[in-house]
Amino acid sequence: MSKKILHIANSDKFIPPFIEFVKEHFEFSEHEFLLTGGMAQDQLKPHANVQLSKRTILGRRKHYTQAVIKMHQAQKVILHGLFDIKLVYILFFMPWLLKNAIGSCGVGIYMCTNLANEIGNGDSENFFAGLL
Repeated sequence: MSKKILHIANSDKFIPPFIEFVKEHFEFSEHEFLLTGGMAQDQLKPHANVQLSKRTILGRRKHYTQAVIKMHQAQKVILHGLFDIKLVYILFFMPWLLKNAIGSCGVGIYMCTNLANEIGNGDSENFFAGLL
């Protein structure tokens, strides 16, 4: 059985604390993380749900194959940045995967939500709807 929520990201400095945040505040067994190498890959703690791709050609091919399979199986796919051109190609040639995909811009959403709660009546959905 696959996980309900799939996170695809580069292992930058915000990812290890984010994984710990998800572990503390959500049902961690429902989340799976597919990560490529980055500046914080040494800070990642080993978890069964966290997979870091290897830098070899075979390791990258395995990563993208797993990404396609798991994106088909997951209920939600959270893309933490679209900086990987191969992932963009996958989404371009498989547009049906976009119906489950959610883009994440990291801390910006958190800051906007807090701002909406401070300015308004705590209804961040209406705040974001007003921005669109």
